[in-house]
Amino acid sequence: MKKKVHLLLLLLPFLGITGLVLVSVWNVAVQSLGYIPAFGLTKPTLRYYAAVFTNPDFLSSVLVSLRIAWWSAVFACILGVALSMALIKCRKARGATLYAIRLPILVPHAVVAVFVIQILSQTGLVARVAHMLGLLEDYTAFP
Repeated sequence: MKKKVHLLLLLLPFLGITGLVLVSVWNVAVQSLGYIPAFGLTKPTLRYYAAVFTNPDFLSSVLVSLRIAWWSAVFACILGVALSMALIKCRKARGATLYAIRLPILVPHAVVAVFVIQILSQTGLVARVAHMLGLLEDYTAFP
């Protein structure tokens, strides 16, 4: 029983971050439908999506982004396979080779660090909650 409680305590940070991500995704989804009471928009609508998806400039930029994503994925896959083969053939993990092996392990930590910085920044979730609780004043209102 004690191990189950210990396991639950170890999972709490992960569950907390997952909860924050899900709340953020829900907030973005609701706001994307036009429900933003702070701006007086209280009726959900798909009008904004229709305006964006019928804009030819947006569609062309999406195609450019998809092309860039496709080619970067292809090059990353080819380079990753070649690097993996070279590391297997080398069979030594010292110096730069060791760092090349550790790089994929470090990337998720960097993503979490950026996520935490976003949450704690002035435009992040903590600042919004503090503003809603009245702990921060409204500095966007011009005198």
